[in-house]
Amino acid sequence: MDFTTYIDAFNSGDYVNLVDQWFTEDVVWEDGGQTVTGRDEWLNLFHFVRNGIREIFRPITGFDGPSGHFREIDMDFHALKSRPDFPFGPLAPGDMMTVKFFIIYECEGNRIRRLKAATWPVNYGTSKLPRLGAHVTQRAAFQAFQAALAHEHGANARQYLAAQLQMGSTGGTRSSSHEDAIGSLREAGVATATLKDARDDELLLDAGGRLMRLGLQNGLISQFELV
Repeated sequence: MDFTTYIDAFNSGDYVNLVDQWFTEDVVWEDGGQTVTGRDEWLNLFHFVRNGIREIFRPITGFDGPSGHFREIDMDFHALKSRPDFPFGPLAPGDMMTVKFFIIYECEGNRIRRLKAATWPVNYGTSKLPRLGAHVTQRAAFQAFQAALAHEHGANARQYLAAQLQMGSTGGTRSSSHEDAIGSLREAGVATATLKDARDDELLLDAGGRLMRLGLQNGLISQFELV
């Protein structure tokens, strides 16, 4: 089993294809609190956990054996909608939490037939990346930012903004408060724009053919301009 390819499939967000391609019909998940047996139950669990959530697998360490794998994982959960019933704690649009998992994967050929998992408390002992950038979890965080920006109050969007913001276009730039910046970003269509490219220092967006740039400083939005 190519575990790197499995992680890519996991992080794609297509959990239906993930279960079909990577797990046996009689797959079993055990975590000390529950046992999930078979693909149908496994799909139901994914559907519940990932409802309005982008889940990103970040491997920390592990080892591979002849019939399985062990991984320490920092699992990031990015909220795209309100989830007061989320298993690890309530989430609002734009929220993020990280849970450290320890999982043994027992394999049958190129498929996983059993997973035995343990977790630490939310955000305990986990690694952190800057909020926005090029990494797959930073791209997922941008989706959560868009959800926060589109939310009625938009308060959660502030955690993605640098202390000092420059809002500009070809006509020049100006400093902006968080409240004004959120209004301007909404008006410009950032909440529904397509992420075209992501780097650690900037995000390039397309809003119906109108190109925009979000400059980043330490993973937070520090500049907005039309390009």
